[in-house]
Amino acid sequence: MLVLLTSFFLHFSSPTHDDAVVPAVTLMLVQQQDLDEQLAALDKLMRGKDNQAEVIESIARLRVTAVVITNQLQAAENPGEDDSKSDMKKIVKSSRRSLSKIADNLMGVILHPRRKQITAENMKIWQSAVSSLGQLGEFGAHDLWQIFSKNKKFRDEADFMKMCLVEIGTTKDYTKTKDLVNLLDNSEFLYIAGAAEALAQFGDAPGKQRRAAVEVLSKYVSQYYEKIQSAPSDEESQRKYRICSQPMIKALTALTGQKIVRPLEWTAWWNDNKNKSDLWQDKDE
Repeated sequence: MLVLLTSFFLHFSSPTHDDAVVPAVTLMLVQQQDLDEQLAALDKLMRGKDNQAEVIESIARLRVTAVVITNQLQAAENPGEDDSKSDMKKIVKSSRRSLSKIADNLMGVILHPRRKQITAENMKIWQSAVSSLGQLGEFGAHDLWQIFSKNKKFRDEADFMKMCLVEIGTTKDYTKTKDLVNLLDNSEFLYIAGAAEALAQFGDAPGKQRRAAVEVLSKYVSQYYEKIQSAPSDEESQRKYRICSQPMIKALTALTGQKIVRPLEWTAWWNDNKNKSDLWQDKDE
């Protein structure tokens, strides 16, 4: 597996696209050098002006590198019979360090002192950085949650904040399940939708976390539906249901495998199945 990843990385990082395969540990040195060069180039571009396309291209290249390193990490954490255990440990350590470094630099893009103003150009750069953080697993999830919960600069940018939530789902960092569930009853409807879209990507989360999310999702989607039925002229409730209901039902489907479209039927399903332990086992059991 690591031989294939070595060939893949060298193919996309080498100017000549050589097909040579080198030992996996040697790859770490080649990879680290390429990563350092990419990060230096990105920092230089961030200090410039009127170069949106170049910055976004640099971030996109970094995103590809992050995917390769993530795949390398997963392969090293699940080594084959012919893989050296000591080499795999080195690769795991190096890969995690590299992903952490990428996350720090992408967070630096968001917080860069030369890009303080919320402009259309800067927003596209920040969106590209957020999308890249979504490829970094736990490292990206931490920073994405920090942007959402701690950074005041974007408190009036609901669409951008929603994107941060959705990308937390992309990270598959299931430790963020509780934080996402807590957003399902919020005054900002886009946050509810974003949290639900993130949870829709957590279909393989541990059973206990899936169960907790389904309990809250089924409760609130039914409440939001009942509200528009009892107060059809309430425009705020109509808007809330319009924005939130489909992402919530999508999340319920992903977390349970059940294809139910009517909100009240989800309440009934939950009441019938909440205590069935076989439904809430971890997926690898």
